[in-house]
Amino acid sequence: MEIVRGRLGMAIQRGVTFIELVIVVMILSILLLFAVPNMRGVYERNKLVSASRQIISLIRYARAEAITGEREIELTFDVERNKYWLDLKKFDRILGSGDRKTERRELIEQENSLPQFVYFNKITTEDDEEGQEKTDVITFYPDGSATGASIVLVNKTPRKKSPEYLVIEVSHATALPNVYQMSPEELDKMREESATDGTNNE
Repeated sequence: MEIVRGRLGMAIQRGVTFIELVIVVMILSILLLFAVPNMRGVYERNKLVSASRQIISLIRYARAEAITGEREIELTFDVERNKYWLDLKKFDRILGSGDRKTERRELIEQENSLPQFVYFNKITTEDDEEGQEKTDVITFYPDGSATGASIVLVNKTPRKKSPEYLVIEVSHATALPNVYQMSPEELDKMREESATDGTNNE
């Protein structure tokens, strides 16, 4: 905005011209052109991280519930439907029958779905070492241990150059989860080593 002097010496403000406005809009458009793809990439990566955090949260809850309630707790994964859930119906005596506790139980028992384009790539447990089952169960015990398991999540968002993987390892001894990122090459190498170990054991 420019200030000019009129005939009587009074200050007059002149508004922004149309050409100046067009230039500003063009600059903003160019900046957005570069910013949007980067923002989309961050969002897609966050979906994978968010899915892993939800699963880890449920694993920690199941472990704590098994220890405090002195009961075995099962966490079920439906690989085909990309869903997972905790069944607490048979543990009503532990949680009590109060309204607030009942609401909490029902909320925890709800089926959880993975975000769009995020899938269970493979789940292996002590009972399913090859990861061939359509449904896998991780059992948490009162002594703080659990069924050892490996949960591989994959993000197959369209337009991505290659899928992204996250692995959640559940310790047999402590039932605590550990999560780490893995490239497709590292995942293939891990599977080859697992296959070799299985052949040697036979």
